[in-house]
Amino acid sequence: MGWSAIPLAVTLGSLGLIGWYLSRSLIGLFELIALLALSNICLGAWLIWALAT
Repeated sequence: MGWSAIPLAVTLGSLGLIGWYLSRSLIGLFELIALLALSNICLGAWLIWALAT
């Protein structure tokens, strides 16, 4: 694992933060789309980085 665990932890942390935000407030559709896009970018970047190393 080593360094590859760090981007994964960041991705999981961002997903957890999104879940917490959704659970504590009603969220607008635009905000939800933006948060999902951000989490997908993080996950995609981690996958590319993991495959490249």
